[in-house]
Amino acid sequence: MNVDGSGSQALVGEALVLNNWIQDCALGSGDQGTLANVSGLDNGTINAVAAQLDNNFASQAPEAVLSSAIDWDAVNSAFSESVADASYLDATSYIGAVNPDGSDVWWAGWTVAGSVGNPTLPEAVLPNRN
Repeated sequence: MNVDGSGSQALVGEALVLNNWIQDCALGSGDQGTLANVSGLDNGTINAVAAQLDNNFASQAPEAVLSSAIDWDAVNSAFSESVADASYLDATSYIGAVNPDGSDVWWAGWTVAGSVGNPTLPEAVLPNRN
């Protein structure tokens, strides 16, 4: 998502809804950027915390664990602009792509061995020359 200036700010609470979101800011840590001080965001429920990513790229921040799974049908009902496909999206009780408890690493089985998670190189095996 590219949030840029007053045009985006005007959409807050209308067509721009932030729900269970983690971001990385190129400007470094802290509350920065266009939406840092926009009125209309519910700043009482938005917490600026470090993502605390582990080796599986799962957030270990306590704020990344939700009290219940996301109900995509409820999101669609509450926000008419939503295009969330409830039959496609998983209803998870955590923020991000990987479960913080490590039980659901979405990339397992289709990434290059040793490239994510606990990086290890596969043992080199020489061909049999008999």
